[in-house]
Amino acid sequence: MTLLLEYNAKSSVLFPARENKIDWTTVNRLVDKNPDFAEFLKDVVADIKAEKYHKDGYDKVYSAKDLEIYIIQEGIVSASKI
Repeated sequence: MTLLLEYNAKSSVLFPARENKIDWTTVNRLVDKNPDFAEFLKDVVADIKAEKYHKDGYDKVYSAKDLEIYIIQEGIVSASKI
């Protein structure tokens, strides 16, 4: 993925994911190194088991315009670069 915060609309996926092909070695490595990712996976598994999705447990998904506003407000990128 090429993520261009200054030009969010020009960000792109370089290698699309393949359906149903999870690299468990990488997943396990991420779980070992990142407690937040481990907690995220627990939430996903709980949702799948309960067959119920709880939005409050996940990050907000922003529209392109809202994402621009967010990255400026958080000081990730200055307004002059957008």
